Amino acid sequence: MSADDLKDWPHLLKAFDEGVATGLHRGLQIYISQHGQPLLETALGEAEPGLPLTSEHRMLWLSSGKPLLVLIFARIWERGLVGIDEPICHWIEEFSTHGKETITFRHVLTHTGGFRVLDLGWETKSWPDVIELICRTSLEANWVVGVTAGYHTISSWFILAEALSRATGLSVRDLFDQELRYPLDLPELSIGLSEEWYFENQSSVAPMYARIKGELQLLDWHQPPRAICISPGSNTRGRAKDLGAVYEMILNEGEAADGSRYLHPTTIAALTARHRVGQFDLTLQHVVDFGLGFIINSQAYGPETVPYSYGLWTSPRTFGHGGSQSSIGFCDPESGIVVTWATNGMPGEGWHQRRNRALQHAIGLDLFERFPQLNTGAST
Repeated sequence: MSADDLKDWPHLLKAFDEGVATGLHRGLQIYISQHGQPLLETALGEAEPGLPLTSEHRMLWLSSGKPLLVLIFARIWERGLVGIDEPICHWIEEFSTHGKETITFRHVLTHTGGFRVLDLGWETKSWPDVIELICRTSLEANWVVGVTAGYHTISSWFILAEALSRATGLSVRDLFDQELRYPLDLPELSIGLSEEWYFENQSSVAPMYARIKGELQLLDWHQPPRAICISPGSNTRGRAKDLGAVYEMILNEGEAADGSRYLHPTTIAALTARHRVGQFDLTLQHVVDFGLGFIINSQAYGPETVPYSYGLWTSPRTFGHGGSQSSIGFCDPESGIVVTWATNGMPGEGWHQRRNRALQHAIGLDLFERFPQLNTGAST
């Protein structure tokens, strides 16, 4: 789709263009739907200089892909193989060291576990070595498990995936395939590209840029080793419409696009309810509410300051997850709107938060002008 085709989305196009002019990104891939009916699916700008970004490029979602592992947990939880309040050390015995013995799956999913290891070196270490490093990590000083709140960027997602792998007897990659990609018929999703797929399809892997000294500089994240390493909470890739399909399933109370039952409605309700409420997050440096693995709309704590906002036009029930300086996916169950987008520029937290608010506001304005009955509130 060209810019001319976005005549019905002028505010979105303007916000995107302003980001390009400011040097925040080269391209944007976006998908918007209502009650499962696509309203917009497009890509704007460039994947790299001279090469247009397309809707088929596999974008790096970073933490926007964390809900994928949450859904895998939920299916295994539904079967009774794991319990939400079961200690992680029941499955990973070596995790029960240095004060981490009481950490449960609930604590992991609400970011109240207290083992925020930030430098794992997972791009060059083996999976067992990463797990061993996390297990040797001490509980953070003055941390009260289940009470103190601090977003775990990477560490808890390795532990969650490892526990689920041991509970099912599946490798982490097979776990992802059998519990998510195949049941939802989303073959383009990945948590680290397989080496075979990468060398056959590397041209469809979108590069990522970082804004350094005011200019976008190419990172090597679209190449091995990083591109093919598994990191369940930070190395997820796919197309915007794939992440949109995941949120549409959630909006449809666990029913997949083919009519099959992926999760029970009560499980969906549990995942997207507020479990962590009104707590200051030591990582995000803001009060942020969490469901089980999902960030629940927290604009009540400061609409202009809350990180990775879903936009002023969204309802309090909106849930989703953002990806570091790059992307976001969310669903508003009251309007039935699903929004997923990913850029290929990481401009720094401050610039990204401004960009995120600008894009979300633009989307709300365009939705309101096209569909006044939505009453998004963006016009105010």
